[in-house]
Amino acid sequence: MGKKYLSFTLKYIVFVLAVALVVFGIFWQKVSNTNRYQGDNFSIQVPGGWVTKESQNPQILVTLITQEEEQTQNVNSYIAVNFEKVKGKNLNQETEDIKTSIKEGLPQAKIENEEDMFVGGNLAKFMEVKLSGDQNFASLFMVVSKGDSFYIITSYTSADKWGQYKDLFYKTAESFKLG
Repeated sequence: MGKKYLSFTLKYIVFVLAVALVVFGIFWQKVSNTNRYQGDNFSIQVPGGWVTKESQNPQILVTLITQEEEQTQNVNSYIAVNFEKVKGKNLNQETEDIKTSIKEGLPQAKIENEEDMFVGGNLAKFMEVKLSGDQNFASLFMVVSKGDSFYIITSYTSADKWGQYKDLFYKTAESFKLG
């Protein structure tokens, strides 16, 4: 029973450990990537309790909604990643165009808390848009560019849920990565 048994036991232990490491590695990879949406040229964190919806519109790359709103099909809050390719514009020009469109479409909307931040190593422009009255809502826009490609992350909710979602919207937008 000596050397043969020991040799068989060691081979069996090595085999079991190798299988366990492979299975753990696959499981760990799935767990670590579970909450991140991977698009063609970008990725973004999906908040817990939210799901992804791909769009038929080529400019809307993905929309994130809460699981509850998906089940009721009553979407009041969302995060959308939009894509636009525009030659001859820079980040400042694209951001100003977005602000102009908002002011023209919703003259009573207030644009607040504009700031520049680096997101995923790229300069990004953030702004909050709020509207009260019949269409009360709050929204966060983030614009990131890479060459002549602009990615616009729009987070939207009703004004009464803004306090609940504001930090989540910022954290999700800040998780955006190109490449």
